[in-house]
Amino acid sequence: MDRGGLSRALAPIRVLIVDDHALVAEGTRQLLEVEPDLEVVGQAGNAEEGLDLFGRTSPDVALVDINLPGMSGLKLARVAAASHPEVRVLIVSAYDDYAYVTEVLDIGVCGYLLKTVSAKELVDAVRAVADGVVVLDKAVSGRLARRWRGGSTVGGTPRPRDGAGRLSHRPRGGAQRAPPRPSVHALRQPALRARRATAHHHR
Repeated sequence: MDRGGLSRALAPIRVLIVDDHALVAEGTRQLLEVEPDLEVVGQAGNAEEGLDLFGRTSPDVALVDINLPGMSGLKLARVAAASHPEVRVLIVSAYDDYAYVTEVLDIGVCGYLLKTVSAKELVDAVRAVADGVVVLDKAVSGRLARRWRGGSTVGGTPRPRDGAGRLSHRPRGGAQRAPPRPSVHALRQPALRARRATAHHHR
């Protein structure tokens, strides 16, 4: 490995949290900050603040709620995909609506989790997304798998022909990224560099 690649591998994963519920955002911050390889670099209560922090804090991963005041999390993800393609957006939502999931995958986000996930699942998902793996919550992955097997599309993207359960990898640190191919089993397999979370995630 060259010196630059080694430096990126040893650096902590920089995480930005965008959620208008202060209690949820603070709880998420606390459970991430106990992990030695994760660093929370910013916290925003709306999309406009979040986009500002995208530019000022240079996160690797952004945890974004869909239901934000003013500009929605979906709109934020669309803007970020164009203005900050190097940041991997992981949606964390209370909604398991199929339309939301297909829309965010069409935008090119790197994952969709429900707020019912455990602390360990969230931490593992952040690490996996940072390593280029697309993650989906177990509650929605089954529906997508059934539609792929039936030959349907996800957000206008044809279903994968080489196995819906295959993990999709993209190198960390690249300036551009292709639209992700979802992994329906990402949370059922160990995330890369997984460590056990020591705090509990609420909501």
